Amino acid sequence: MIEVVISRQTQPMTQITLSEAQQRLPEIISGLQPGEEVQIIQDDRPIARLVIDGLRSIEGHRPTQHHPRSPGQYEGKFIVPDNFNDPLPDDVLEGFLNPADLH
Repeated sequence: MIEVVISRQTQPMTQITLSEAQQRLPEIISGLQPGEEVQIIQDDRPIARLVIDGLRSIEGHRPTQHHPRSPGQYEGKFIVPDNFNDPLPDDVLEGFLNPADLH
């Protein structure tokens, strides 16, 4: 059973049962476009979402690279500042802390 559901997103979302997802996963993945979503349901409740992130090609499941990287290709384009390893200011450090850990 495949059912299309209109969600809060701008495009319809496909819903499939867990058993159907298990049987047809490669087919379902290859049919998705980046950003498309399939909701997997069990007992009429959503239990998972399958989303293609767009960072990998579907075929081969490897990152897409338009050209191979070569050592030194950014030489002279990025300069590490002298203060790169200096301690961060307190207000910046506080942004990395979990407030629950402060007490």
